Amino acid sequence: MIGADEPRPPVLAWFVCAALLAGFGLWLFRDAAAWSSIGWMYIYQVQDFAGWAAILEFFRDLRIAIPPWLAALEFIDYALTGTNDWVPVYLYRASMVGAFVLALALTYPSFRRLALSVPLAILFLAAARLIHPAGPNVYDAVYPLLLLGYFLVLRAAPGSGLAALAAGLLLALAELTRPFVLLLLPILLLGVAANPALRRASRLLPFLLPLVVLSGGWHAYQFRAHGQVFWSNHGGYNLQRAWPMVEMPPLVPETVPPKRAPDRMESFNTPEHVENSRRLQQAILGHIVAHPLASAMHALERVSALVSGEVVLHGEVPSSPVIAAYQVVVKYPALWMLLGALTIAIAIVVHPRRAGRILADDGNLLILATAATIAIVALTEAGEEARFMIALLPALAAVPMPRVDFTSRPARHGAAARRLAVAAAVMAVIGIEIFAQGAVRRSTGFAEGTGPAATQARAEGDQLRLGLLHVRGGRWPDRDQAVAAIGRCLQGLDIIGLNGVNGRHLLSSQPDQATLLARASGRAAIFAPTERRWWSDWYGNALLTGVAVTSWKREPLPAPRTPPRRNMLIATIETGGRAVNLLLTQVDFGYDNRLQLDLAIERFLRLPPPAVLMGELNTTRDAPAMQALLARRGVDAFTVNLPSPVGPRPIDWIITRGFEPISGETCDTGVSDHLLLSVRLRPSP
Repeated sequence: MIGADEPRPPVLAWFVCAALLAGFGLWLFRDAAAWSSIGWMYIYQVQDFAGWAAILEFFRDLRIAIPPWLAALEFIDYALTGTNDWVPVYLYRASMVGAFVLALALTYPSFRRLALSVPLAILFLAAARLIHPAGPNVYDAVYPLLLLGYFLVLRAAPGSGLAALAAGLLLALAELTRPFVLLLLPILLLGVAANPALRRASRLLPFLLPLVVLSGGWHAYQFRAHGQVFWSNHGGYNLQRAWPMVEMPPLVPETVPPKRAPDRMESFNTPEHVENSRRLQQAILGHIVAHPLASAMHALERVSALVSGEVVLHGEVPSSPVIAAYQVVVKYPALWMLLGALTIAIAIVVHPRRAGRILADDGNLLILATAATIAIVALTEAGEEARFMIALLPALAAVPMPRVDFTSRPARHGAAARRLAVAAAVMAVIGIEIFAQGAVRRSTGFAEGTGPAATQARAEGDQLRLGLLHVRGGRWPDRDQAVAAIGRCLQGLDIIGLNGVNGRHLLSSQPDQATLLARASGRAAIFAPTERRWWSDWYGNALLTGVAVTSWKREPLPAPRTPPRRNMLIATIETGGRAVNLLLTQVDFGYDNRLQLDLAIERFLRLPPPAVLMGELNTTRDAPAMQALLARRGVDAFTVNLPSPVGPRPIDWIITRGFEPISGETCDTGVSDHLLLSVRLRPSP
């Protein structure tokens, strides 16, 4: 890297590359359009508010995560032109392309970084054009433009009060674009605190003015009017998606304001939603504090899911050579940011006297801010990883290099340092690829087998007792206590279907959860993993059986739009001199629910009776497939309502054909957020 006292190269190369990239990007996004910022969650539209009094009332009551300054621009646009094109069309296109142009500018004066940045920017722009139309939130493009603009202007801020004012304005607007940026402010402000020139009143006051007035003013109003620290009342629900193993706390009933139009979403812009979001946040933070090791492992999983190159968004599956290349490449700069942040942190700890110079470097701050954003986004939201990465791509394309050694070294050490850097880069690439390969979820595919033999004597003639339990939702801080608690609910059951079973993980001496429960209850286990991850059977379904199993087979369920983590376990057991067929499954709760449910029902109806379909079907009685199934003669169903983010609903089902139901009941194990559902059956004559 060129030192401060060395001549810098002319900017012509950067100007030419930026101009070509801008032209390519504007051509690529020539017909692109985003969703209106006011239309977030499809509760409001600009045309809902007639007159400035109604608009002021909108801002007065605004609790949800609609960026206030973007909403103001849309209202002004609609008032002046009668349309709403400035923000979702023109600003969106300019921001999506402009952020990558700024990424190139941030590589100056390093030709090596420019050579890396140009192909990355081209690839990421092309990939974003294919991925983002499935969920085109305008703030995904605007936020990185503001953030990279902040770092670029920060370079000039020490020499100009106007530049300091611009830097403060960009930072304030960035904070008012995404609620989580409040958590980043300490890092983003380090460059100011560490730079003596910026601490002078002639620079500091212009910098702080827009930050205090705009960002601080909006936060002060939100806290006074609505009791919100963040300018969003939905953060707890976002967290709940990222931490689904945490049991839903008691929530207060929410008022439901009238819809603005029949086709709109129900509004959660209510004070009760603020309280419920706070309760969810407290429950999840309490879980993390109570289970630090399990939470750390889950955090690693979430980060790996974010940086692994997911491209499926809202069920849309883009496919092209660009997407294939993107999935291979994107994880490297993402993990480079994490490694760079670790390097900077270690350097500050080892050489605290250099902390000021390290933190005053805009490249180091960009690395820290990007790595922190990766961590925050991964741990506070789930389900839209492909979209989350869109806002990170421009920073990744800037390929900042950590600068931690500001001392001069003798020239004779230059060659050794270069060799060491090459070796470290090779090792980093190998390590990143190993990490990426381990993080990828892979389907376990088809398998079949026979056995096991009966392990328990049955004393109830031809009656059969079946149970169903989701165990991964159970928190197992104390393994022995959890196994004992679940075992008490399993007493007297002949066959138990288990969903959400954790496998035996790499570097762990513990067997899978099904084997633990089988050993404790004197039964045999058939573990049917749905996916392999980190070179081990990661997650799946299982049967615990005390009766003989003559044969079983495992079949993956199709998952064209979701990760491959669902399958069916079909087994034939012998009881009372008759063969009984069981189909155990766990159906996706999202985009592939209908496809997987239809296939499971079809296979169940093809099984010779008596037959049982059991598992977490994630569906209600009024779903068309369930209505048709339950209307069939001889079909009986058992279920129980469980809490969910949208209220109590049936999730776990035991459905039978060719049986006479005798009784059904539930049992609370105390270690799972699902109840154990059990039924007593007798095969029909």
